[in-house]
Amino acid sequence: MKKIVVIGSINVDLVTQVDRRPKSGETLMGTKFQIVNGGKGANQAIAASRLASDVSFIGCVGNDVNGEFALENLLKNNIKIAGVTKLNGVETGIANIVLSEGDNSIIVVPGANFCITKEHIHQYMKLLLQADMVILQLEILMDIIEYVVDICYKNDIKTILNPAPATDLSMELINKVSYLTPNEHEFELMFKTKDLEK
Repeated sequence: MKKIVVIGSINVDLVTQVDRRPKSGETLMGTKFQIVNGGKGANQAIAASRLASDVSFIGCVGNDVNGEFALENLLKNNIKIAGVTKLNGVETGIANIVLSEGDNSIIVVPGANFCITKEHIHQYMKLLLQADMVILQLEILMDIIEYVVDICYKNDIKTILNPAPATDLSMELINKVSYLTPNEHEFELMFKTKDLEK
């Protein structure tokens, strides 16, 4: 069984359905509300676990109800969470999602996801160096992503980077990643393909 380490985001999604979006200052009655687990990192870990991999997670949550909810979900999906740190004084990351008129609007508050430090990575370096593959996304700070990719590159550990949410990435980082998984929009942003068409 391959050993996979996912480093990244753990969120709780607050999902509201409404017939139409409210105007500024307007209050509307919604039709449905759900609290569900999310975060691109957590989703990657669960997908890997369902492919019969040995998956460990490195990340941060707040020492709060949302953090407990998210960690229970990871455990239920056979993710090892020894590398997840509970932090006092900071909330677990959330995504506030409004579903309306066949589309969605999302506000993400990263919370504890932006508190992952190089010290956290160093604390779990043994776990990292034993991995067959390390999976990342862009819902944590860029300097942590660059730090982890550099460690993996120097130690011949394969990496997958999902470049979402879309942002500019340095060619140095792109060249060190084993597998990059952009969608069309992310590809255009990273490689400036629209500029080339002009």
